[in-house]
Amino acid sequence: MIGAQAAPAAHPVRFDVAYPLRLSRGRTLLRLPLAVPHLIVLYLLQAVASLLALFSWFALLFTGRFPASMFEFVSGVLRWQLNVLAYLELMRDEYPPFSFEAGEYPLRFDVPRAARQSRLRLFTRWIAVLPNYVVLQFVLLASVLTGFIAWWAILFSGRYPRGLFKFNVGALRWFARTTSYALMLRDEYPPYSLKQEAAPGWEWPSFGAGIVLFGAYVATIAVIALAANHGPTATVERAWLTKPSALAAVQPTAEHHGLRLTLFAYRAAGAGPAPAPVGDEWVETTLFAEAAGAREVEFEPALVRLAGCDGTRYEPWDADRRGAVSLAPHAGRTPQDIAFIVPADAEMCALEYRRSGLLGPRITFKFE
Repeated sequence: MIGAQAAPAAHPVRFDVAYPLRLSRGRTLLRLPLAVPHLIVLYLLQAVASLLALFSWFALLFTGRFPASMFEFVSGVLRWQLNVLAYLELMRDEYPPFSFEAGEYPLRFDVPRAARQSRLRLFTRWIAVLPNYVVLQFVLLASVLTGFIAWWAILFSGRYPRGLFKFNVGALRWFARTTSYALMLRDEYPPYSLKQEAAPGWEWPSFGAGIVLFGAYVATIAVIALAANHGPTATVERAWLTKPSALAAVQPTAEHHGLRLTLFAYRAAGAGPAPAPVGDEWVETTLFAEAAGAREVEFEPALVRLAGCDGTRYEPWDADRRGAVSLAPHAGRTPQDIAFIVPADAEMCALEYRRSGLLGPRITFKFE
């Protein structure tokens, strides 16, 4: 017909699984334990494949070609992974071979090596794949749910419902294409489709969406980190630091994420638990720690820091020997003596507690 346009070519990565007429009920129950040896081997192989993909990035940058031997290894590891996934998802009863080779399992995975590949995509690929990967997670979640339904169907009938089988093969096909693109095996963008004959997807619109997703991720992490760095602050007058009785009488207190800390004592000690190096001195503090809510919390003395006014943080002298303390609700205050070695001429501006992790409590006693 005049003016008719040819349909776009299908994506070059091909994947399919032969439909089984009957499946074993017994193997359905034992599938995961039987696959454990494969999962262990695959864990090691995938680490090697990731390293080779990194080396191949430089080869592609300088030559425009994925080295043939590395291509065979990386694509072979992916084939092995797909064999095991098909077995785990009950698509076949045959035990997967410990092999990279095609044709040894009733599953087809073809990823032809391209003669030349784009250098530009080396810098855009991992941003462009982000929206595809996000959508794929929902597809794989649906695959898990339909696989659970299929598990019961196989137990009762010995058959994998064809509609569910077709969907789950399509989900693995999507996974195979997305992974091939991420590993730089092919330049063609993975389609947002389960179909075998689907054409390559929309790469540059996906790249734009990927920038938005990446920006949103970075912004979310920044907001979480900012929130974690702005915990409660208790003001401590410097005059109290030189008068132990005054500090003990005031007892500045701050509370965050169910943990309440009270600064009870602060003193520069001439002789601490051990001799201080020349030019340094001991500073000894006492904190009362308690659970402020209805649940148990932990306090880690090793994470308390004495902050100098120049920005230097000093950790407890015995931090490597201090373990976490469990604080039960309504158990009262637990005293913790924490000592630091600091330069004798350094001025201290704060005592801080920040639990490891972005969402851990951060409590500051600021000296003014």
